[in-house]
Amino acid sequence: FNTPLDEPIFSTDWDHNLHNIVTKVINGTEGKRSGGQHILCRETLLQAAHNIKDLLAVQILEGGYDKHSHMCSKYILCNRALQDEVLRLGYHSLAYVLVAIGDGWEAFSRPHLTEMWRVEALERMCDTVRELFGDDVYDPAALRAQHTHGFVTNQLLDLVVSQGAVVGRTETRP
Repeated sequence: FNTPLDEPIFSTDWDHNLHNIVTKVINGTEGKRSGGQHILCRETLLQAAHNIKDLLAVQILEGGYDKHSHMCSKYILCNRALQDEVLRLGYHSLAYVLVAIGDGWEAFSRPHLTEMWRVEALERMCDTVRELFGDDVYDPAALRAQHTHGFVTNQLLDLVVSQGAVVGRTETRP
């Protein structure tokens, strides 16, 4: 397996990891087992999709497509028009997380991006994950919690480790 930087690091399915992070939001089951509201609120995303008349996003969020489709998850996370509308509606935290994780997904999977853009996007995604943890990022008990802002904690930590591996690899290249 090659990373987007075309150098082997280790076998990780970036698309699968990122899809798993948002699948419960897209499928409308967020918060049910996590004991709280997910920061990526499906109702807000659906409202934004209706506002911009993005019928594909509406159908994905209403369950009209395969809930296991990584492309559907990626379409929602990486959709610039949807991100802009969420921001226009005043949901700044949601928009910030969408952009950061969406750009991180693009950095892992999209060809022909510059190394600098890729590294900046991955660092922004990692910074966002750290911000989700807040001061708890240094608390072992918080890091063992099942959920953080609705996300599965281990999946967020996987993003940080994956990002660190890719960025570390680019910084040590001759």
